Amino acid sequence: DLAKSVEFYSELFGWTVQEEGGDNDGLAYRRIASGDHEIGGFIELDAEGVPSHWIGYVTVDDVDSACGRARKLGGKTPVPGTDIPNVGRFAVVSHPGGSYVSPFAPHELEITVPEAETIPGRFCWNQLMSKDPDAAAEYYQGVFGWTVTEQDLGGGKYWLFRSGDAPAAGMMSINPQEKYPDFWMPYVEVHDVNETCKEVAELGGQIMVEPSDVPDLARIAVTADPTGAILGISTHRGR
Repeated sequence: DLAKSVEFYSELFGWTVQEEGGDNDGLAYRRIASGDHEIGGFIELDAEGVPSHWIGYVTVDDVDSACGRARKLGGKTPVPGTDIPNVGRFAVVSHPGGSYVSPFAPHELEITVPEAETIPGRFCWNQLMSKDPDAAAEYYQGVFGWTVTEQDLGGGKYWLFRSGDAPAAGMMSINPQEKYPDFWMPYVEVHDVNETCKEVAELGGQIMVEPSDVPDLARIAVTADPTGAILGISTHRGR
């Protein structure tokens, strides 16, 4: 429900949403901005039985090469390399554990790729929830060339992916007995996690994981919008 998603997030985060012109295979597309900073988009789902969800993009030099590496490592390419006129080339690859991500190669100088920032209203982090973190780490290292290190955040083991020296994403383990597959969960920075959770409920969303503290780092929670899409929220300390 594209209209419901637009209304919910516009109210919750103060995002402005603009209709995108051009051909998107007949699907409605909306561009999202936080202030004057473009951060993402909404697109209609035409696949029956696929729930609403967020999908992250990883910049690569060559989309088709990334797809080839994914297939060699047991992944699939449900959306093969596809050109977006005047924007770039993208695909969707799936890890054997079930998580989906989109390799993306922008046309040089024609688009600015949004970066994770701890500014309220903007995406600040991406985290993989995996039933088999070791296998997932090997897969994503092979596809994107990331390195991975293990950390202890006080509540269990945490895996940090890096692209060169820069943090790229994180990973936590989930119970292998869960019925749902691995999934990526983006985070949006907010002024106050507790207050935002109240607003989520008032706007018809759900709190999937109540607010909690990551020692010396941030306060976080996990939400679901009225269409079911899962999204983390965080307030970083010292921001």
